[in-house]
Amino acid sequence: MRGPGYRAARARHRAVNNQGDGKLFDRSLFVYDESTDTFVCPGQQRLVRKQLSRQDRCVYYAADAQVCGMCELKERCTTKPRRMISRHLYEDTLQKMNRRATAALMRLRRCTVERPFALLKWVIFGNPRFLLRGLAGA
Repeated sequence: MRGPGYRAARARHRAVNNQGDGKLFDRSLFVYDESTDTFVCPGQQRLVRKQLSRQDRCVYYAADAQVCGMCELKERCTTKPRRMISRHLYEDTLQKMNRRATAALMRLRRCTVERPFALLKWVIFGNPRFLLRGLAGA
């Protein structure tokens, strides 16, 4: 039975187009090259690492503005002078985790893990709706 705070486990869709309404190239068409730490665009140009945002935990990659300006695919790629793409610092780990988080595995987890914890809360505290939040509640 699902409680009021239940959220279905699902993978975050990170490969979305961040520059348009479906008329521009999707981020999934840009291939990440781990050996050079660059992205390769559909026009076979490289987007190099430009900025690191520790607050967002993202690395921003950008193409050269002159190369983007002369590209025949520019009108399908971006409306800006050059295309920029962000990548999470731990993107490879997040992708591995999302591949493992199948619906069947999450059902198995609910059956094997969440029931013993609910039972412990019932036995120890006597109130099944008691929530342990924060350091003081732990």
